[in-house]
Amino acid sequence: MVDLFRKYLQNNISRTELQELMDYVGQPDNRAEMIALIRSALTDDHISPDQAEQLHQLLDGLDSHVLNRVKAMAEGAERKVWIKRRRVAYLRVAAVLAVALSVGAAFYLYRHETADNTVQIPQLADIQPGGNRAILVVEGGETIVLDSTQLGVKVEPGVIRYEGGALVTQVSEGEAGIQYATLTTPRGGQYQVTLPDGSNVWLNAASSLRYPVRFTGDTREVELEGEGYFEVAANKHQPFIVKSKQQAVEVLGTKFNINVYENEGAPATTLLEGAVRLVQASDRNNRRELQPGQQAVIRDGRIQVKPVNVSYYTSWKDGKFTFDRIGLSVVLRQIERWYDVEFEYDKAIPEVPLWGTLSRNVLLSELLQALEINTGYQFKREGRKVIMSQ
Repeated sequence: MVDLFRKYLQNNISRTELQELMDYVGQPDNRAEMIALIRSALTDDHISPDQAEQLHQLLDGLDSHVLNRVKAMAEGAERKVWIKRRRVAYLRVAAVLAVALSVGAAFYLYRHETADNTVQIPQLADIQPGGNRAILVVEGGETIVLDSTQLGVKVEPGVIRYEGGALVTQVSEGEAGIQYATLTTPRGGQYQVTLPDGSNVWLNAASSLRYPVRFTGDTREVELEGEGYFEVAANKHQPFIVKSKQQAVEVLGTKFNINVYENEGAPATTLLEGAVRLVQASDRNNRRELQPGQQAVIRDGRIQVKPVNVSYYTSWKDGKFTFDRIGLSVVLRQIERWYDVEFEYDKAIPEVPLWGTLSRNVLLSELLQALEINTGYQFKREGRKVIMSQ
């Protein structure tokens, strides 16, 4: 079992081997040995943060009943009948599976080996994941479709360049009138921008950031729609302000994520480092200060603050979907924005809470297969429309 466990950690295990490992772990007499293996692996200096998190989650959820159910799902035995009769239990197992198998949830579905036990995934006419795509509009200037082979752009005195150094366009920064630029990502796009003060912003899909090509005055102000992750350069003499329709976030130097997608309802600001002050746009007297590890949500005219695991809200910029008991409808909206697809489903279908990690770099078919395993729903694609059924 040690060899199988090592293959599991290295994401190099076949479906048959996975079933064998789950079968072994599912036996109560083997539970102590499995716990010892996990704890031993956690002491390895070469273990990655993702693997460590994976092992902690597996250790927390190690239960013979749960793992036997995981085995049953891997084998596909009596799947549909059991889903209908034991919805709550299934969801609990689905969540454990999504975390235990790390990036890509049920990663054995994603492997493409030559062995006879390989799970083959149709590739024909599949939909690719999103990538580096954006449009830059310089007010009073031009509209530029940015190079998809570049990660981002940076604003320098008089010019905007790609991160690699190539010229994008020239800009005016004279006192008579500071030019503004707007970086917009489509559905299925993301991009980065280094602002003139050295602050860095990552834009998620279907988002935009409006900013001056030179910061003047007492503040540094930008405007955000959609979602952005910010690493702000410290300047106590010139606070940095991120404005959106419902709020303004004031900072000096910090790392934080803002999600103000209109179809997500409540704006959410998540703080990683430093400190920020959140001010409600409709009532500037309604303000709250956040500390690292906290998230503020504006709902029903109130700013609600709670502690969160910040990695769940920032992993998108590192190529992952990460969920913490997130409802299926929220997950589907994230997939829609990243793959530029539309889900069609019965609004009366109960929500499925999901937690775990999925890669943002796999084909849509692979992602949908992982969702089928972890939710019990079926997904049928017709072009860029995905029909969901029970």
